[in-house]
Amino acid sequence: MNNIKPYTTYKPSGIAWLGDIPEHWEILSFKNILTERNEKNDPIRSTERLSLSIEKGVTLYSEKTTNLDRFKDDFTQYKLAYKDDLVFNSMNMIVGAVGVSKYFGCVSPIYYTYQGSHNHPNSTKYYEYLFRNRIVQSFLYSLGKGLIAIDRGEGKYNTLRLKISRDDLRSMKLAFPKITEQTTIAAFLDYKTAKVNRFIRKKKQLIKLLNEQKSRHHQLCHN
Repeated sequence: MNNIKPYTTYKPSGIAWLGDIPEHWEILSFKNILTERNEKNDPIRSTERLSLSIEKGVTLYSEKTTNLDRFKDDFTQYKLAYKDDLVFNSMNMIVGAVGVSKYFGCVSPIYYTYQGSHNHPNSTKYYEYLFRNRIVQSFLYSLGKGLIAIDRGEGKYNTLRLKISRDDLRSMKLAFPKITEQTTIAAFLDYKTAKVNRFIRKKKQLIKLLNEQKSRHHQLCHN
């Protein structure tokens, strides 16, 4: 895949944390780009529980092997997420807990789910990458309010976190490229991310192999 060509002209965005943006991009409020899907799973339409992590995004809860959440038995307590919805963990989005769902299922009521706006067609995958950007996360951190403790049962609580409110998220100003640019940028980042992940896997395999060889050499030296 070819590199994305640099833009030639820029303009001030009027937003301190964002800086300059390409001349032809717009600035829109989050609420005008993405529409919340606050749809309860009542009556029950899905028993497929979805999980959200910083590392893997949206995954099937049935496939998780670590950091298992405590799900309620009553599926009507959850919200629905559809394929291609953008899902946020309201208490962890400041560190990148955001992802596009590949599934139709139910998610925790503390999650926010959004679909593309009909008035401004967009790529939720592009905005997943945007909200994983460190600069955006730093701005979200400034919006965090309150200390939140989640009861995991049996007297156990999770780490206290800052929560981003719906109102603050909806009023957040974002750069809005045309849909063709959004999909191009997202595809480019998919390609680069996959390339980096392959490199990391190979390095981990090499480290594992070297450690095994080191261990065998150590055993031979002491036999």
